[in-house]
Formats: sequence, C-alpha cells, structure tokens
Amino acid sequence: MIPSAPLITPQTGERCASFELAAHPGSAAQARRLTRAQLDGWSAPEETCEAATLIVSELVTNALVHTGSRHIVCELREVEPQERGSRQALGPLKRASGAADGVRLRIAVRDEGQCGRQPASPRQDPHDEHGRGLFLVSAMSLSWGTQEAEQGSGLVVWAELSWEEAR
Repeated sequence: MIPSAPLITPQTGERCASFELAAHPGSAAQARRLTRAQLDGWSAPEETCEAATLIVSELVTNALVHTGSRHIVCELREVEPQERGSRQALGPLKRASGAADGVRLRIAVRDEGQCGRQPASPRQDPHDEHGRGLFLVSAMSLSWGTQEAEQGSGLVVWAELSWEEAR
C-alpha cells in the first residue's frame, strides 16, 4: 500500500494536498473530482482548474493502463519560483519558452511502478487514437517530467502549470 504522505515535503506555509486512489476504472474520474474540489477550495483560476483536471486525469489513466499498480497517489502543490531550480535535475524535463516565473501548481502522480520503464516521450502525431496522454500533458503544462519514487518502488510523473493563468 502506498502511504498518502506528500510526494515532496512542503515548506512551511505552502499549500499541498495529496490523495490516494485504488486502481480501478473509475479512478481517473475520482481524481478529476478531488482535484477540482481542492483547487476550488484554494480559489485557483478557472483556466488552471480546467488544465489541472485534464492533466491529472491523463496521468492517473497512464498509471492505471501502463503499470500493475494497486494504488496511485496524487499530489497538488504550490511551487515557488526559487524551488524549481533545485528540482530540474529530477528527471526528463520539458521547458516552455517564455514561461511565467511566478507561482506554479505542481501536479504529481505516483504509481507502484510494476511495468519497470519510464513513460514514452509524447507522440508527435495528435491524430493517433491512443498514446496522446503525454502529448496533452506536454502541450498544456509549462514543464513536466519523471522521477523515481523515494518511498520504495514506483514512478512519479509530474507537471507544472502557471497559477496565474493556464497556457
């Protein structure tokens, strides 16, 4: 069982929430509802809420489809500009040109990593019937990447959105 502790220890005063989901077909919908409720509680901008619910849905779906995980942990966290520099070495990273340097929302999804491989790079053909999840995550986020989970086996896939406005 995956503990529902934060994936990254928050600094004092930061907003951070995490929730654990059992791996079943309704988990992506549940993740969307929980994400939306949390961001509404934080008074997040509407564009950020919409982008975040889509991204969390894609990341949870990928964890369900591509791993043998029994549980998935999702985390929502504010990330201050000075924190991002220390996190860039955690895994593959996509940077948007001209990205805002303000507060960001970091979405992270941790699986139990039963498949033993990193997610594939986003496909270039947006007309593919399958495999568009990371393409959408890449297009909608300022940055995204992966890292091995600190607590045992597993993989964390994360994405960052601007808090002020979505892309």
